[in-house]
Amino acid sequence: MSSQNGEGTGKTVTDSSHLPTLTLEQERVVDSYRHGRMRESLFQQHLADDPVLARYVRLKCHPPRDGWLPPTSGTSSKRSGH
Repeated sequence: MSSQNGEGTGKTVTDSSHLPTLTLEQERVVDSYRHGRMRESLFQQHLADDPVLARYVRLKCHPPRDGWLPPTSGTSSKRSGH
């Protein structure tokens, strides 16, 4: 089971190749939140603690256009409150 590109995992989230591949635990976190089995505050804590999961959610919610990708670091000093 050394699928680097996510093929053969049995779970296709999207056709976008720019999304990071999630671990089973990360998929469970996303699934729990999507189905209302996780509080928003706990989900936000997971995002704060896990940069790969945070990048996945950011890209899933705001897919890149014309090859643009948001920064992978947690720097958001230029961003106003949302």
